[in-house]
Amino acid sequence: MSPGQDHSTEPAKRRGPPRGPIARLLNLFSSVWLGIGLMTFLFVYMSIGSAGYVIRQMRAFEMTEYEWFHWWPFNAAIALLVINLVVATLRRIPFRVVNLGVWMIHTGIVILCVSSVAYFGFKVEGDSPVFRRKIVIESPRHAPVELVALPGASVVAGVGPDAVRYRVTETRPDWPILSGDDAGKRVYSVSVSVEPAGADPFVRQLLDGHPQYTEDIIPGQGRAVRVTGKPILDDQLRMSLAEHTQEWFYHVNSWALYARPSGQREWSQRPIRRLPRYNDYIATRDWVWPAEGEAPLPIDPIDIPVPEGDGADPLAGADVRVTGFLRYAFGEQRWVAGGGELNPIASVRLTNVQTGASRTYDLAAFDMEKRSAENGELVLQWIDDERELADIGRSGDASLTLRFPGAGPDGADAFAAAPPETLAARDPAQEPAWIDVEGTGFAYRVREVVEDLPMSDGRLISIAVLDVRGPEGQITRWASNVPELTRDFDDGGDADHTLREPAPWVEATFLPSRLAPRATIVAGPGEGHVRIVLGDDEGGEPRIVAAPVGETVRVDDTIGLTVASYSPTARLEMRPLIVPMNQRDKDAGSNYSLIRVEITRAGRATAAWLPFHMYAFEDANYAYGGRFRYSPVRVRLPDGGDVELLFGRRRDPLPAPVALEDFRLIAHVGGFTGQVSSIRDWESIVRFRAEGGDSAPLSVKTNNPAGYDGFRFFQAMWDPPEPGFTAGLNFTGLGIGNRVAVGWQLFGCTLSVVGMLYAFYVKPVIKRRRQERVWAEVDAKRASPGALEPAASPSPALAGAEVSR
Repeated sequence: MSPGQDHSTEPAKRRGPPRGPIARLLNLFSSVWLGIGLMTFLFVYMSIGSAGYVIRQMRAFEMTEYEWFHWWPFNAAIALLVINLVVATLRRIPFRVVNLGVWMIHTGIVILCVSSVAYFGFKVEGDSPVFRRKIVIESPRHAPVELVALPGASVVAGVGPDAVRYRVTETRPDWPILSGDDAGKRVYSVSVSVEPAGADPFVRQLLDGHPQYTEDIIPGQGRAVRVTGKPILDDQLRMSLAEHTQEWFYHVNSWALYARPSGQREWSQRPIRRLPRYNDYIATRDWVWPAEGEAPLPIDPIDIPVPEGDGADPLAGADVRVTGFLRYAFGEQRWVAGGGELNPIASVRLTNVQTGASRTYDLAAFDMEKRSAENGELVLQWIDDERELADIGRSGDASLTLRFPGAGPDGADAFAAAPPETLAARDPAQEPAWIDVEGTGFAYRVREVVEDLPMSDGRLISIAVLDVRGPEGQITRWASNVPELTRDFDDGGDADHTLREPAPWVEATFLPSRLAPRATIVAGPGEGHVRIVLGDDEGGEPRIVAAPVGETVRVDDTIGLTVASYSPTARLEMRPLIVPMNQRDKDAGSNYSLIRVEITRAGRATAAWLPFHMYAFEDANYAYGGRFRYSPVRVRLPDGGDVELLFGRRRDPLPAPVALEDFRLIAHVGGFTGQVSSIRDWESIVRFRAEGGDSAPLSVKTNNPAGYDGFRFFQAMWDPPEPGFTAGLNFTGLGIGNRVAVGWQLFGCTLSVVGMLYAFYVKPVIKRRRQERVWAEVDAKRASPGALEPAASPSPALAGAEVSR
């Protein structure tokens, strides 16, 4: 190119790719392919989080659906998508009337994304049980007490002769008033049994809102007014119904550890974060009883610190950690080896060798109920002396033999065998006859025979109680089948009864009646192996077989007996029992979950398994006959203090205490039949008791929530009637939630929909009209004079050069 050349005559050069980092970043977020990639990622992420095999429940994630869609990868993808939409819209789509639809769609999506992040970031969701009434009791016999109005709730007030037990016997939500100015009304009724020490009980009936109709009822006689002429038996006892306000609500999908000193009512709360939810976590299989027929649990320990919460915390200064979690289990006591006292326990399995069917029994030699199985045909028996083995497996009647040393002719011993009828059961009012011992000056009589008498160490013995008289005087002998336990009974008058060593001038040998069981597992003496004594059905000699642990012994051609485990010094141990997968209720949620809490203080640790509770109630009265769980675990801390622990959901205060004024069933035509299908809706009438004043009554229905102080309240559960226990309607379950940015979410959706309508219906019209206007201009130019004349030749000066417009 020569100097002075006109650069306007050269074609424009194409610009190269951007070189600055900002330009590259803008180009990246202007890319349509980035948006497609982000949307593909979000589609896959949402699919695996809510459909098919639920990956979010795997051990690596352990997330609820809410947590999965509130996790940082999802939020990051949404944020990148918003940036991509904004940048691409500003750089690639001019702001013109024809593009307003796309702008509205993209703006609506951005508003929806931002408002959804705000919605889930500030989301509150939970529920709260609100009980209908409480009973306020005042009496000069004790301090005032309160009792929740639930069937079965009870409290003991006062001590000694002033003690009174109050118990709610019945509640009726629709008690009819039959007389007075309020005749025809139906009101809530509560009946309370009053059981004073040293006095006859009675029942007091209270009608909500109508204290003038309070009256007492005498059991078996009816209304007190008809018996005594007065409706109230004890004028000094005052009872009234009051509102039972609820101050707390419990967050869904949350965890907390509650603690309080033993004997107190108020709980302190410690939140538990990142606790598993769907899988079992243990550090050793010795912590649990395994699920029968299931593979052993994998060893996968956890160690989650539980930080201190607010309020007076009895665990302050202690290191509290969750070291185990079970999704579906319940506590069960079983015998394990390692006790310090004699307590023979054997786990025995009977197997049908033809079908393979089997049953397992845990037998305890010193427990009357657990020492036998199969209707007494299988028995575990302990012997202190090898000589006792000779009598096992043999059937026989009871026998009693007396020996009088040197009382016979020429100084020989004299013997007497008690007739069988004297050892049989008889009428206690009939005085037994004396039986003389021939040739001696002795006589005896048998008072009674007691078999399977439990001793303090758990052993079972049998005794014959007999009177013996002779030259040496008269004694009462307790002759035991265990000779070393035979004693003489000394009746010193009144309560002065003592047992002393047997008198030497008479010896008594007693053997109880026995029907030989099919199989007797003999333990002892000592800690050696066990043996099995197989009785003969035809009265022949019993068969004694060694029974090493784990080996099967054939009882007959059909039954095999295996001693699966044995311990002479067993102890009871409570562990969680894992429920097999095929026996679990899929809708149980967290109701059967347990955590293992380990508390360390002053260098010493203690641990306990805690079952899950929906609510942290103050006492067992709120369990309501088992409808709610109330099983706090008492733990002795390493420093000696006693605390109660409870595992449940995290709770927070309600905006104001709430009271249930009324609960109504809205039934279909025909009324409530007792079936849920006959109910059209549930309605709770509640009122909030704020410091600045009470709210107006609010109607809360299933699909028609009520609002208060930024929260929405809806009907979450109810108290159905249960024939024979309760008429129901004693509490309501309020669901609670907030709706932060919901209006913006709706606006964003609406704006996007309007934009779609604009893009699909308005934009084509605008483009068509523009095309029609252009073609009209072209047609007009063609029709004008000279429109088709050839253009004049360009001047030589401009030949070969472009002409700019």
